[in-house]
Amino acid sequence: MMQVKGENGITFELADEVATAMITAGILEETTSDEASPSSEAVPADEGDTAEETSKKSKK
Repeated sequence: MMQVKGENGITFELADEVATAMITAGILEETTSDEASPSSEAVPADEGDTAEETSKKSKK
């Protein structure tokens, strides 16, 4: 997974292949680990997941 940032400044993770393609196309920019610190508006991907959803993700 790769951290990327959109035009609106929101930072999120995408699969490497997707992120690389979108960065190359100029749609997104890659963030460094310094820039990837979550803002107060950012919600972790796992927050709000039910136990069932989490178990489905781990089986993939």
